[in-house]
Amino acid sequence: MKQEKNTSMIEKETLDFPTTVTIICHLMTLYAIKPCEPLATNINRHLAVLLESPAADSLGKWKDTFAQLLVQWKHLAKQHAKHATIKEQTNETHQVVSH
Repeated sequence: MKQEKNTSMIEKETLDFPTTVTIICHLMTLYAIKPCEPLATNINRHLAVLLESPAADSLGKWKDTFAQLLVQWKHLAKQHAKHATIKEQTNETHQVVSH
């Protein structure tokens, strides 16, 4: 039996540029209020879907802008993951020391 690839709703739907950009802006606003790794990762995913869509070639100058944003958000997500790892290691060290 062939297993289907697990795809998110945004990847299954026909890409609608205004809606996708609105979602990205909304996610960025939420991130500005409360920065966290899940939001940064979700923004990455939406930007990547936008840039990988068949409509990407028709974005003109916007394509470069979104590509730059994707690089920046990938970096932010990696920083969050790095910080979480350090925090986790610090918590583990404190638990070992306190026992």
